[in-house]
Amino acid sequence: MLTVTCAGGTPPGRAMAAAPMIWHSLSAVPRATALGVSLAAIGRTLETMLGSRRVTTFIDRGREYNVVLMGKESDRASPDDLTNLH
Repeated sequence: MLTVTCAGGTPPGRAMAAAPMIWHSLSAVPRATALGVSLAAIGRTLETMLGSRRVTTFIDRGREYNVVLMGKESDRASPDDLTNLH
């Protein structure tokens, strides 16, 4: 089972971290692996949905713009929103 650090609590047996964290176990990892989904893809998805990720740039009339993916703010407002990711 994989444990992911996000953000409010300390996992058992660990010293208190400088920043608040929560620990979420990904019980779906064996299923994802069986379906050919890598842990890196799971990590990138969590990064994108809970934070943001610059994926490319585009040029319009000589100016370059970043293209940034992120989940809706209302879908990433609390630690409980982890349970809504599919």
